[in-house]
Amino acid sequence: PVVTFYHWVVPVWVQNPDDGTDLIAVDDHAVAEKFAAFVAHVMPAIKDDVDTFTVLNEPLSMISAAYFDNSFPPGDFLDTPKAVQFGVNLMHMQAAAYDEIKRVNPDAFVGMTMAANDVFPEDPNNAQEQLAATSIGYVYNDWFMQGMVNGDVDRDLNGRSDDSDVHAD
Repeated sequence: PVVTFYHWVVPVWVQNPDDGTDLIAVDDHAVAEKFAAFVAHVMPAIKDDVDTFTVLNEPLSMISAAYFDNSFPPGDFLDTPKAVQFGVNLMHMQAAAYDEIKRVNPDAFVGMTMAANDVFPEDPNNAQEQLAATSIGYVYNDWFMQGMVNGDVDRDLNGRSDDSDVHAD
């Protein structure tokens, strides 16, 4: 068996569009600590039966659906600052869950499920379309992984790290 800890659904105390609660897109990482506590609660019950974990399922799908196209809670449309903060918090959640899983089962395989897409300009001779395709491809395929693998977070999505604050040991 493979356990996925976060597959696009969170409890209403984390995110509730009815009352505006949104702990996942705030500029702190408290949600990562709460997520790690959740993982710590679950792990003892499953440690003897599961050794493969995918902590997050398609983080960029979650980000885009929640903060770009209004199809997941909280239902925001084109809110790039919140989308980036959600992504940063997801990075911290992945790292915290990784540490907790490894604490309970040092031999566990821990990863995440990533969706990847090739993005091409409609007109390869159009410089603006080339730039748009390159930028979208970077955000969708590379941005999150660079944060997770290197701890390099690009908060303004310009292709350059702004800081190094995510590290999974």
